[in-house]
Amino acid sequence: MKKLIYRFCTANFIVTVEALPEYNFDFEYWEEKDIKSTKAKLKRGTLQLFCVKASVFHIKRNQELSSDYLGGCLYKNVSDFRDNLGIAQTKYGSYFHDMIKTVISEAKDNLKCH
Repeated sequence: MKKLIYRFCTANFIVTVEALPEYNFDFEYWEEKDIKSTKAKLKRGTLQLFCVKASVFHIKRNQELSSDYLGGCLYKNVSDFRDNLGIAQTKYGSYFHDMIKTVISEAKDNLKCH
């Protein structure tokens, strides 16, 4: 499973956020009843487990400038990860928003070094 959550393009850059398969999810500190319930929802497809990758790609250089990963994402739908719609009103960030800010900042730093 690889699913595009977000994509933004400019003349020189592409910013993407993708859902990728999660292979290392750890239920170690969960209550047994919560583990059973979550696994049942995953099996039924009413809950999805995935890893998220945000990245900035430089088109002309054909090079990924930065990336950030977040594992253990549990949502009803992959698209629910993009929960930034209310940020302007609440002034609070989200994983989605923070990851985009991080990769853009790192991409800018990487461009300064080259």
